[in-house]
Formats: sequence, structure tokens, C-alpha cells
Amino acid sequence: MKNILTIILLFATTIIYAQGKFFGGDGGGFAFSELLNQALPVELVYFNGEAASGHILLHWATATEINNEGFIIEKMNKNGRFISIGFIKGQGNSFTETKYNFTDKNPADGINYYRLAQKDFAGKTNYSETIAIEFSKNNLTINISPNPFSDYLNINIGEEERNQFFQIYTLSGKIIFRSKTIPEHIELSDLNPGTYLVLINDKTIKITKN
Repeated sequence: MKNILTIILLFATTIIYAQGKFFGGDGGGFAFSELLNQALPVELVYFNGEAASGHILLHWATATEINNEGFIIEKMNKNGRFISIGFIKGQGNSFTETKYNFTDKNPADGINYYRLAQKDFAGKTNYSETIAIEFSKNNLTINISPNPFSDYLNINIGEEERNQFFQIYTLSGKIIFRSKTIPEHIELSDLNPGTYLVLINDKTIKITKN
């Protein structure tokens, strides 16, 4: 009686599948009919993300990694094509859960689409499923203090979010302060008492000078 037997040999970096026929009996033997080197793909546990203040955070984890060079983070552009926005180095070979994170500092207002392009050392690429994350620039978290103020304003915001247009203007629309980035501190002791508006992109905050 002939039976098909598959043997799996596990080495440090490669899993080898060997298949052959077993002839059984006292005089039987085993003859290899096939020997294949096959690296297992990266086993992705999850891939998700969340909108934060001024950016989107992506999270994913792997259960195993074989010959994994790393992950190309891809984002869909306005033309519906995926483009690379970053790269995270992989573990090479790993048999324990590994967690990864990536920050998109320039999300678009609305729905953002992402996927992972996992690349091995042989140049082969495997793609994850596409995820969609909604982002609104109005979700910007900023703290301006003191308010009301007398001489100065402190603007507390994440450092990665300061590269945004900032201005202060009167209720009649006259601009009294303008900057291409959000400052940490503004001296306004010469400003007349009254109510003013701070504009950061599309977000407006009312401030009062004593």
C-alpha cells in the first residue's frame, strides 16, 4: 500500500515542505517526489486606524513574519491611485506578535483610504485590505490661554500640528496678526481691549482682551 506523506522541516529562516510516497512494510521505504522551498507570508492580525487632532494614526500587528523586509504604507490620492507615504521596517523573521504604528500628518478632509504593501527580501509584494478613515480638520484640538487675556496668549497644540496658517483679526475683519505657522506665545499688550477672532485654517476661536 502506498501512502502520501508530507513532512515539514523547520529551519531558522525557511520552512521547507517535502512530499513523497511511503511504501510501508518491513522492506518499505520513503521516496521523495517533490521538494519545495516556500516562505510563509506575513500573518496580519489586524490593520486599523483612527482620526486624531490634525493627523491619522494607523495601527497593525503581525502574528508571524518570514523574510519580511517591511511595510510600505499606501494612501489613495485624488485620482483614485495608491501612492506611498512611508515605510516601516519589518522584523525579518518573527514568531511572536509584533505591533506597528504610522502617523499620516497630512490627511485629507473627508474619507482617507489606506492599505499596506508588505514586501519581502526577494522583492515580492502582498497587499492588505483597504481601510477607510474619516477625518475633519474641524477636529483640531487647540488650547488658547488665558482667555480673557491682558498682555499675552499661549497657544498649546501638538508640535506636528503647528505648520498651519494662523491669524488674529477684529470683528470688522481687520487683520492684526498673521503667521504661516502657529506660534507658542504671542505678545499683545498694545492691543486695545475688546473681542477678537483667531483663525486656524477653517477653525475660528473667539478671544477677549481685558
